[in-house]
Amino acid sequence: MHDYLDKYAEEYKTSTFKPSFGYRLDRDTSGVLIAAKSYEALQYINSIIRERDIDKYYLALVAGKFPRYLMINKPIAKSYNKTSDRSQVTIDYDEGLEARTECWLEKFIQHPELGPVSLLKIKIHT
Repeated sequence: MHDYLDKYAEEYKTSTFKPSFGYRLDRDTSGVLIAAKSYEALQYINSIIRERDIDKYYLALVAGKFPRYLMINKPIAKSYNKTSDRSQVTIDYDEGLEARTECWLEKFIQHPELGPVSLLKIKIHT
């Protein structure tokens, strides 16, 4: 990714600022990157993320017919799985941290091969 940013930066580079990544969202999942073309934009990005003034929405395809709306409020804990060499998240009522996720059904289809499939819009609150 930095190679792409370096190539892009050549076009937008100023004498005092080189475009740079402000934040990497959800490294363990999609790895969405936010980049800034100016120092002021980088400061703004860092500020709204630090102050939690930005909402993150996701789209997800799930098997089955999902309800029109669902609020999930379960404590989760993150651990490392040596077998898969990855982090994993599990529900943990004893030591987990609050996790609140809101889900809306955007579209439902009956796929000819997969069966019922739901497209969800998801907002992670915590």
